[in-house]
Amino acid sequence: MNIALFYTDNRFIISTIYTLIVIVSCMIIYFKTSRLYRLTGHEGIKYFFMGFLFYALGFLAIYVTDWKVLLGENLIWNYLPIVMEYFLIMGGFYITYSLLWKKFLDNLFISRIALLHIVAIMVAIIDFFFTRTYLMYIVELTIGIYAAFIIYHNYIDNKEHKFTQFYLISMICNILGWLMYFITWITQNSYPIIGLYTYIITLAAFILLLYGVLRVEQKNGKKA
Repeated sequence: MNIALFYTDNRFIISTIYTLIVIVSCMIIYFKTSRLYRLTGHEGIKYFFMGFLFYALGFLAIYVTDWKVLLGENLIWNYLPIVMEYFLIMGGFYITYSLLWKKFLDNLFISRIALLHIVAIMVAIIDFFFTRTYLMYIVELTIGIYAAFIIYHNYIDNKEHKFTQFYLISMICNILGWLMYFITWITQNSYPIIGLYTYIITLAAFILLLYGVLRVEQKNGKKA
């Protein structure tokens, strides 16, 4: 069987299943970790679960953007890429900030989260009007690599913490996924098989992290 041809012929169904799995995974992570935040009050957890809420919205926006032709003509669909990029960039920002928040406790005239929202909006708008800037991919890859280094150092400091292992592998898959998305974009979908590999790697990132979160919850449940 020609896998590339199968993917091309069934792209709508595969894309729908992929998006559902990603969104459901993100929302389970969101609800499980928000519950943990209510129990512990840990600020890092708050930024972590907010990241997955934004990722869920971002991947929904990707799906709608890809298949907007099925929704009929409407001027609002033309601006969906701005919304999509804003959600995805903020998802990455929140997750990375969840690893760094302790280093930024000093007060500014404006909160750093507000600044990140402003940056995300600016990047999304620039990418929309100058479509060859690839800023979203550059931002996602940069913060993903930076976050991976932090997670790796956390893992080295505490190898017994199983969640950090899943987190590190998940982040590596996330970086590879964004790299594949970038290649797909610059090649204008000339190689459909790359799109399929992108789905597989991205799914691995979210499912691995979901498994890690569920293990943490189970462990905390036993302690309780």
